[in-house]
Amino acid sequence: MKNQFFSEFNSVSPEDWDQALSKALKGQKPSEKLHYHDLIEQLDYKAYYHPEDSAIHTGSPGVGNYLRGGKYHTNDWEIVNVVPHSDPSTMNKQCLDLLMKGATALRLDLGDFSVLDCTKLIENIGLQFIITTFIYQTEEQFRWINSLISQETRLRIHAYSHTHKDTSEGLRTRLIDGTEVARLGGNATQEIAYLLSDGHAQLHAIMQEGKSVDEAASQLKFKTGLSANYFIQIAKQRAFRALWSEIVDAYHPEHSCSKIAYLEGETLFINKSAKDPYTNLLRQTTEALSGVVGGLDELTILPYDWRCKQQDWARTNRLATNIALILKEESYLAKVVDPSGGAFAVEKLTEDLAQKAWSLFQTLEAKGLEHLRDAIAQCAALRQKNLADGQHMLIGINQYFNPEDISNAWQPAEELTWGKELILERDTDLSPALHKSL
Repeated sequence: MKNQFFSEFNSVSPEDWDQALSKALKGQKPSEKLHYHDLIEQLDYKAYYHPEDSAIHTGSPGVGNYLRGGKYHTNDWEIVNVVPHSDPSTMNKQCLDLLMKGATALRLDLGDFSVLDCTKLIENIGLQFIITTFIYQTEEQFRWINSLISQETRLRIHAYSHTHKDTSEGLRTRLIDGTEVARLGGNATQEIAYLLSDGHAQLHAIMQEGKSVDEAASQLKFKTGLSANYFIQIAKQRAFRALWSEIVDAYHPEHSCSKIAYLEGETLFINKSAKDPYTNLLRQTTEALSGVVGGLDELTILPYDWRCKQQDWARTNRLATNIALILKEESYLAKVVDPSGGAFAVEKLTEDLAQKAWSLFQTLEAKGLEHLRDAIAQCAALRQKNLADGQHMLIGINQYFNPEDISNAWQPAEELTWGKELILERDTDLSPALHKSL
């Protein structure tokens, strides 16, 4: 049926495409105007592709290596809201308000709460209808979370800790957080390789405790950073899913669904401005769009002033939630599975990213994750240099500054595993070279 359908159309050669493009470009060569080199990603790509340029993935969503995702009925995703840590009563009110305004998932930091505090926190919240991620600190909190599961088996709860490495049937307890790489200024290849390497280590560690590969894989949750460069962000998710499927498949799981990576996408602050807030909304929209087109399971759009010294959390969080709601309910992006599948440019970027990331993953397997430190630092330095030289333009940061007098600024950069978080602003947290250029 497929061949019969395409036989109705005349084939077009690459030469025909070049001639048509040259005509549209008024005689200029496509190779001069539409071929690019991404300095950060170290990728060569074009703004156009012919079927001969890329082996189009002909598989279907929900099968194979899951490059096209594990979903095959809809492309629906969870809208995650992160509740600021405060007292249990205040957090409870905020949770209920967020759910009424469109959130379908919550992330809650339990801090130093007692079991009684934790119980107050979830009062009147229908946990059976949402996904809840708890960040716990103590064994007592972990036992309380497990008691919730034992009382109601339909609950969809994720629970992880930065200090404990617990396992529990029915819970996703291990978070592999690729945003650490992205927040330091790393590129897509480095982030994929990190997710694969740390994910493999966590998978193996759980299996060493006597769990099967199916049980181990079900306890892992991956998180990726959503940033600029729309098509590469889409390809990043697709490439990661396919490569993770290969890793799990090597352990011969009993169930094919064990090869599907459960993926959360979270917006970053590496390209945001504390002094040009509304530009941030535009950036968050394209970042969220790349996430849902790429097929993530959870979307977390942090308020654009989340890392600022002065916050208007209720307002900016509502704006962030509205972005996700518009993409889902008004743009109908939850209806079509893998909408970028078959797009030559995305397929080629997926291929290239997968090859580069797998090569780096193998290096990390041999040399350890510490090998990433210098590579990420070099990538971050290159980002700052490109801004200082004007090779990369960010409105509100190195071009077209907001004329309004906004006194807000970023909080001190967060210390991460391999260095300090990269937050750019024209009068804070920039290298001396960038200060001088501005």
